[in-house]
Amino acid sequence: MSEGRGLPAGTLTFLFTDIEGSTKLQSELGTDRYQDVLETHTRILREAFKDGGFEVRVEGDALELGAGEIGEDREAAQRVADVVGAERIAVVYRVAWVLANARWRRIKEA
Repeated sequence: MSEGRGLPAGTLTFLFTDIEGSTKLQSELGTDRYQDVLETHTRILREAFKDGGFEVRVEGDALELGAGEIGEDREAAQRVADVVGAERIAVVYRVAWVLANARWRRIKEA
């Protein structure tokens, strides 16, 4: 684990995701319906990573999640695909997977 954050260090896999065209989508759906879509998006990803993964941060419709080992990320990706398919969500997600050597540092705020 990394000092101060309780997050693992070493070689990790990170998932970065957001909803494509979220501003336009919010305009088309209206704020309440868009909020439902956003909450579903966040829930699906958190659920997929609850076993063997961790949440780094959430900012608007963007999530950054991590998995400690290769394989955990693939299992999580399959869980995301299964849930999205089952719930028939008609939203386009942008997704990036990154394998990196992670070390966490505290950043002083100005």
